[in-house]
Amino acid sequence: MTSPRFVGAAIWVRYAGPTDYRGSRWIATADLPVGRAVVGYDHAANAGCANAQRAAHALLARNHIRDEHLVAAVMPDGSYVFLRV
Repeated sequence: MTSPRFVGAAIWVRYAGPTDYRGSRWIATADLPVGRAVVGYDHAANAGCANAQRAAHALLARNHIRDEHLVAAVMPDGSYVFLRV
């Protein structure tokens, strides 16, 4: 079932590098007020897109939305945009 909160919504995911007290992480936000999700960088994943996709799915799960198929696009600044299909 498609949630009305995410119909036509884009999920933006950006990489945040390590700081003195926190490791590398991926931050997912949406163009609707549904919060954000932060996941740690998984060094076992073989691509940045896999980490970004984990963050997008975490945002969906946080909002009690079943796992959906996502289509990804890479933006010029290196961030990712996911759309539900």
